[in-house]
Amino acid sequence: MEQNVSTTNGIITFNMMAAMCHNNRGIGYQGDLPWPKLKADFEYYLKTTSTHKKDSSLMIVHVHGRKSWAGCTDFQASYGGVYHIVCSQSRDPSIKTHPNLLTVAGSVPEALEYIADLNRNGKLDSVWIMGGAGIYQECLSHPLCGRIYLTHVYKDFPSDTFFPPFDDDFREKRRHFRYLSRRRRYFFRI
Repeated sequence: MEQNVSTTNGIITFNMMAAMCHNNRGIGYQGDLPWPKLKADFEYYLKTTSTHKKDSSLMIVHVHGRKSWAGCTDFQASYGGVYHIVCSQSRDPSIKTHPNLLTVAGSVPEALEYIADLNRNGKLDSVWIMGGAGIYQECLSHPLCGRIYLTHVYKDFPSDTFFPPFDDDFREKRRHFRYLSRRRRYFFRI
């Protein structure tokens, strides 16, 4: 789904990537995804958020909340030369370090200012908001939010973290259906 926004004052727009239970909008449970691993969705996530749109010498940046970053494996953190910014109000010293971690920002606006500096210096290819719920909530209403790449999992699993409502602000552009073994159906929405 996308809003009709390209840039604001020369600052690049960002996209969001998420997966949620179709009816209850669950995105997390006890620090992990609520559903068993979905291989095709993970491959879609890696390909979509790690592919250079402009120039392979430019940076792709993922913005995470502290808990979402903690859930990233070293493979995810290193995949495709993607760089990361973690948003944490407490700037918790236990946030895991990684060679591709650019900075820990105290807020989403601070992270976006860091990104704007990268863009002004001609270093930026694309920006992805990777969650969690608070980061999604804040970014959904931001004028630089361009698209949401959202996987709907057609089963409601127990969840304690939820994707915020958004349907009135975005229009669906594309829908791709995928079916899994074990009869779990899901689709990708852009």
